[in-house]
Formats: sequence, C-alpha cells, structure tokens
Amino acid sequence: MSGKWRNVSAGPRQVKDLQKAMGALHSEGKAHDELYGVIGGKESRTTLYNFLDPMRPEVVALDAAIKERYGYEVTKDNVRQIIADYAAVLPEARTSRPTEDTRRTPEEEAERVAASAARDAEYQAKRDAESAVLNAVMAKAPRGAKALIYAEYRVDNSDIQTDYFNSRTARTVAIGWRFSSREDFRALRAAAAGFPETAHMASEETLAAWQQAEGWRIRDDLEHRDNHSMGAGNYLSDHGWAGSGTGWLVKSCAIPCGYLQLTEDAIPDTPAATAPGASPTVRGPRGKAISGDVLDILSRATADGNALRIADRLDRATYVAVNEVLTAAGGKWNRSAQAHLFPSDAATVLAGLLADGTIVRPQDEGYFPTPAVIVADILLAADLVAGMEVLEPSAGDGAIAGVVAAQGCTVDCIEFNDKRADALRAAGYARSVTTADFLTVPCRAVYDRVLMNPPFAGKADIAHVMHALGFVKPGGLLVAVMAAGVTFREDFATADFREVVDECGGYIAPLPDDAFKGSGTGVRTVLVTIPVAADCTQAA
Repeated sequence: MSGKWRNVSAGPRQVKDLQKAMGALHSEGKAHDELYGVIGGKESRTTLYNFLDPMRPEVVALDAAIKERYGYEVTKDNVRQIIADYAAVLPEARTSRPTEDTRRTPEEEAERVAASAARDAEYQAKRDAESAVLNAVMAKAPRGAKALIYAEYRVDNSDIQTDYFNSRTARTVAIGWRFSSREDFRALRAAAAGFPETAHMASEETLAAWQQAEGWRIRDDLEHRDNHSMGAGNYLSDHGWAGSGTGWLVKSCAIPCGYLQLTEDAIPDTPAATAPGASPTVRGPRGKAISGDVLDILSRATADGNALRIADRLDRATYVAVNEVLTAAGGKWNRSAQAHLFPSDAATVLAGLLADGTIVRPQDEGYFPTPAVIVADILLAADLVAGMEVLEPSAGDGAIAGVVAAQGCTVDCIEFNDKRADALRAAGYARSVTTADFLTVPCRAVYDRVLMNPPFAGKADIAHVMHALGFVKPGGLLVAVMAAGVTFREDFATADFREVVDECGGYIAPLPDDAFKGSGTGVRTVLVTIPVAADCTQAA
C-alpha cells in the first residue's frame, strides 16, 4: 500500500468520517463472494471478508490514486471531497470482487442427500439397537436394584503434541446391579469380577497381577472418586483417568438409566442377580408376619366358595388384628353373609396365609388411594380431550383411570399387586392392565398423557416419574402426585429432578396438607406437571 495520509488541518469529526470512508474501501479490498446451493435449484450468494489477507491490487491502486490526487494531505477544506472520492470509487471496486463458486450439480446434491440419509439411518439403527439392549436389560432388573453397573471400553484419542486429551467409548456392557442407594465400590468390584474382560479390576491384587502380566503401568489407583462438577463420578479404571487412555472403566447408572447407550448385555438371564438376602422367587415388598394368635384363629376358620367365616368369638382387639390380615389378603366383611368375601376362592387364600405366615398390607407397597378431590386436580391439569391415549402407572384401584375412561379416553394401567390388577381388569374400563413393577416395564413414548400417584417412600416417586417420562410422546403431558420433599430436598436426585422440571417448562403446585388423610397417611404432597417436547430431558 502507498503512503499514508497526513492531517494538516482537518478536525476530529472530519478525520473520523474520512476513516469510515477509507475503511469501507479497504474492507471491499478484502471481500469475496461465495455462491452455494444447487445449480438450477436453490442458490444463494454471500459476501465474506478475510481481514488477514492483503487488499486486492486493483483496490490498492484506487486508494493510491486518491491519495496522490491530494498530495497525501488532508485539510479542513478538502476532507469532504476526499470522502466523496472514496464513496465514488467503491462501486468500481465492487465490480472486481472475486466470486468463489461452491455450488453443487444436481447429481452431486442427490449424492449428498443420499449419503446424509444413509448416515442418519445408520445412526438411528445404532440408537435403536442400543435402546433395545437397554430395554432388555431393564426388563430383567431384579426387585430392589437401585442402579445398573456397566463397563465401558475406552479408546485413546489424545494428541500430546497439542495437549489434547480425550477418549471415545467403543463398547458399553451391562455387567451387574447395585442394590444400595449410595455408590459402592464393593458392588463395582463384584460386578467387574463377573465379566471376563474386567475381572482384573476386582481388587488391587488382581489389577497388579494383570499389569505385571500385560506390562501395563497404571498412573492412579483402581478406585476413582471424581464427584465434582466436571468429573466422571465414582468408577474403577485399569488405565488411570477416565478422560484419556485406552482400557476399561466400571461405573454405575441410577435406574432407569434413560441416557445410557448400551451395546452389549453380559448379565446372566438367571435369578442370581437379586438383592442380597432376598429369595429370587419372592415378589413384592417384605410382608408383615402374622401373629401366632391370628394364625391359630385362621386355622379354625371355614371357607365356602368365596366366603371365609371365623369360628371363634373374638374380642375387639383380636377382631381388628384378624380383619387387618383378611382385608390385606383381599377380603371384605359382608354383614349379610356374616363372612369375609374374596374375589376368588377363599380356601386358596386361607391356605396361602397359613402356609406363608405373612401378609403384605397396602402401606407396605406404598399404596395410598388417590382421593376424589385430588383426582379432580389431576384432570384439571391434564386438559384431556376425548380420544387421547392415557397411561396410569401403579394404578392401584384405578381411581384416576376410571374417571379418565369416562371422559372418552383410552386408558392403559400398570399395577404391581395381582389382586388390584385383577380388579382393574374386572372393572372393564382399561384397554389393557399389565401386572408388573412399573420400573421394570420398558419405555414406549406412545401416550398423550401419563397420570399417576406413585409410591413415595425412599424417593421412589422421583424414580417412577423419571421413568414415566419415557412413556409420554412429544407434545404430551405428565401429571403426577409427589411428596412435597421434591420442592426442598437438596440431595442430587431431587435437585436433578427439579432441573428436569424446569428444563421441560413444567411446574410444581402444592396440594392441601391433609389431602391424603382419608387414604391413611398425613404426608404432604404436591402436583407436578411436566410437558414433554421433542428435545425435553427424559428418562426414556
């Protein structure tokens, strides 16, 4: 570029205007147009500026000509004319602007679209396969399991020349279960021992022996505690830090593991993976032992069809104890028949009570029927339209489902308790009734609404609602009664749940303090409403 201007007498404002005019020409000298799109189809043009490049020679010549014309001097008398000269040559400079043609031919565009569709199909097939593996694993989750333990094989992607440290996950394998609420390295090691490719991480000793045999050198210990904001959590590693290097990690994911991308399932299809101390053949919550006095009275009872009659004359306290057992077993006192009537054969029920010696009460299952006034609040929030498909998980006696069906919606129910599930089927208003622990049912995002009153104990309501989000299709809505603790507890699970509600644009509304008093509990409750959009955080 030729010499610079020398200001003789121009004022500050005049100099600023001149700099602006010069800048416009200089910017044009570093501009080029780019054509993109499809030839003969949708085309676009954009102007790009590369300020690191030198100005084009023809623009340099225009700038030099103006400077020479005025002898490189700017005065208060000629500054406006200089500015006008810069504006006058700008259109000429634009005529020489180069054009870079990046348009594709129709054939190239068809190729690109086909390649993109193939990549999308490959990605979707990969995700579908991963979802199928995850659903298959979750379907066999033993009762009492709090988390899935899985192994990740990491392949190093680091570049030490640029201080770039990273690794990619090549395999993700389900290898076991954790039954405690807290993360437990003993559970991680036990699961690692059962998978051949991570068995060397079962203990420090097995890891040391493996390293000696393989010639590997570990930088850190077997156990890693990276529970900070950008950390990988608690995990076992045979190659040090999780962020780089090649090798295996063993981690856990709280059920239902909605975002885990499993590639393999290495958990045996046997009843072995049950909670410690639990029998694999026993379903449901721990039963309450029936007292010896009550069992003695039941042993003398008589069964006739679906009626069971007590032979003994009982005092008030004893009658209450016997009635609690028979009511929990599905019986109901009928004054006319002077007997407890059951939905099925009373002799079978009686034999089961005498043989097992325990009874599961509704409160043992976290079952507290939804009061009619709360059902009304749920329906108001749900904004139902006739024809919608609605799911009620942990449906209990169908207090919600029955009213929803009456409004012209198609209702499906999931209920863990066999007797209540049978009663729901007998009622006839549900399209389907599945007898299962809701948390073991694979997610299917097909419902317009999910309306629920889940169990609350041990933050079970959070687990149930997060799992239920995986059943709501985009544009749908979840409405759930939950314990009021979700509004103020500060543990990770509760805080994460509130974040999900916020991200999805949901809200939490308080319910009356004594809302469930008539159902047998004084727990304070709230009504949680979560709309589900296509990009909303879900548990599915």
